[in-house]
Amino acid sequence: MPRFGMNVVLAYPPEFEIDPKIVEQAKSNAQASGEEFQVTNNFNSALEGAHAVFPRNWASNELLRVGASKFGKEREAELHERYRDWTLTQGLVDRMDRKAIVTHVLPVLRGEEATDEVMDGPHSVIYPQAENGMYTKMAVLALTMGGKRTR
Repeated sequence: MPRFGMNVVLAYPPEFEIDPKIVEQAKSNAQASGEEFQVTNNFNSALEGAHAVFPRNWASNELLRVGASKFGKEREAELHERYRDWTLTQGLVDRMDRKAIVTHVLPVLRGEEATDEVMDGPHSVIYPQAENGMYTKMAVLALTMGGKRTR
């Protein structure tokens, strides 16, 4: 997003480090577009005045069930418990810009990534986003699978 003229704050728990190459590329994109890219481990401060938020789950019961964690099942359980408070709640949404939106590509882990109150609240654009994504995917399928082109 920094490449497209957006200031970005990436917040994540301390033990979930992002690939340094990705961070450097994002910083380079931000510099080229005159925007800012910041990285923080402070969830609360990252949300101050935010205009758009995309909550993600850093350690989940879902990963524990399917064993898809890079940490291993036991460590994943420990991290899940330690960072349980990295959930977008209404109190945190209230710290965001009053016109802020909450986005997500679905499926969402309700109660882990965000509360029901946030997911179903007035700041959520999750379902319109999902609907738009469906039409986009249909268009890509039509274009790549021999669908009729219009001009």
